[in-house]
Amino acid sequence: MPILTATSLARNLSEYLNQVRYQHTSFDIQRGNDVIARLAPAARVSGYPIAQLSGFFASLPALDDAEADAMLADIHAATDALLPEPDAWAS
Repeated sequence: MPILTATSLARNLSEYLNQVRYQHTSFDIQRGNDVIARLAPAARVSGYPIAQLSGFFASLPALDDAEADAMLADIHAATDALLPEPDAWAS
């Protein structure tokens, strides 16, 4: 893996970032006699792109009234289960 001095990195940051992005090159960064960091391509993020979530939700089938009421009841039951019990000693 190529080694860059911290000074060279500071002076040519844009050039090295382009190499990382477009050529998938990685560099060790050296300050003095020690390698202190590594400049490498970021790991690809997996999952669903957040920008497309509204379109995804819009494509889902709509609930009918009975399903919506049942879902609301489930939400209330779950919320009630999360609330702490009232303090029996409070007056």
